[in-house]
Amino acid sequence: MQSTKSSKTKKPIKKVGISLRPNSPSIKPIYDALVDALAKVGIKTFLEEDGANMLGSKDGVSLDSILKEADLLISIGGDGTLISLARRSYSSNLPILGIHTGHLGFLTTILPDKIEMMAKRLKTNEYDLNEHMMLEGFVLRVDSNGKIIKKSKKVYCLNEFLLGKKDYSMTDIRAYISSSKKDILFQKDSSCKLINEYRLDSLLVATPTGSSAYNISAGGSVVYPYCKNILLTPVCAHSLTQRPLILDDSFYLAFKFNKDSCVVCDGQERLEVLKEEVFIVHSAKHKAYLVNLGENYFDTLREKFGWGA
Repeated sequence: MQSTKSSKTKKPIKKVGISLRPNSPSIKPIYDALVDALAKVGIKTFLEEDGANMLGSKDGVSLDSILKEADLLISIGGDGTLISLARRSYSSNLPILGIHTGHLGFLTTILPDKIEMMAKRLKTNEYDLNEHMMLEGFVLRVDSNGKIIKKSKKVYCLNEFLLGKKDYSMTDIRAYISSSKKDILFQKDSSCKLINEYRLDSLLVATPTGSSAYNISAGGSVVYPYCKNILLTPVCAHSLTQRPLILDDSFYLAFKFNKDSCVVCDGQERLEVLKEEVFIVHSAKHKAYLVNLGENYFDTLREKFGWGA
C-alpha cells in the first residue's frame, strides 16, 4: 500500500499557533484544555486574534506573526476550520493538526479527550506528516492578439473549486487542458485542447483530499487523499452522458463561461469571473502537511460512511 508519510522533515515542536472556529465561544473549555496540556510539556502557544476577540481576550496575535514564530498550527473546530487555516497559511509549509468539534470530520481526527495524549506525542515527535496536494487558480483575460491584459491574484483550495453562475442557476462551461503552462494562457499559437462543453448547475474541480466532501455528494469517486490527481465532477449536469473525470496533477486546466460567473474556494472564498475571462487551475507549488497520530485512512472512511454496518 502506498505510504501516507510526507518526505518533509519534522521539526521539534516548541511553539504552536491556534485557530478557533468562528462564532463558537462554547469551545473555550477545549481551548483552555489544549493550552494547559501543551504548557505541561513545555510548548508555548499563540492564539490567532480573531479567536481571541471571540473569547474576550486581549492576547490575540495576527496570523502573519504566528506563521513567523510557530512550529505547528492547531485548529479547533470542524474540517472547515482546518481547511480555512490551510488556505490562509499557504506557502508557510507549517504542519497543521485539527481538534475535532464538528460533524463528519475527515481531517480533524483528534477528539477533545485525546488532547493530553496529543500534547505528549507532539513533544516527543511521535507523529507523522501526511502530504496533501492543493490547487491554485487565477482569473485571466487576453486580448484578440493573445496579449495578457489581466491576471488576478491567486486563490487556493485544499478541497475544491466550485465553478458556476452567481445565482447558481444552469450554466455552460467549456473546459480546456494542456500539459504546458504557456499553452493554457490562450496566447498566440496556443495548442490547449477542449475537453468538454458542460451544461450544468456547477462544476467541481477537486483534489483527492476533497473527493470525500462535496465531490462524493455530486456523484464523484472517492480518491485516496495522498494521490496526485485533479477531479472534474459535474453537479446536476443537463445531460446523461456527463461523467466525472480524474486527471493527473501535471495538467493545466482552463474554464470559459457563457455568462458572468464565480468560483468558490473550499466553500469559503468567492472570486468573480466575467464572461470574457478565463479561470486557470493547476496543482499548487506548496502542499498542506497534516499531522497524523496513527489514524488509518481506511478505518476513518469505513467509520464515517458506515461501510459494512
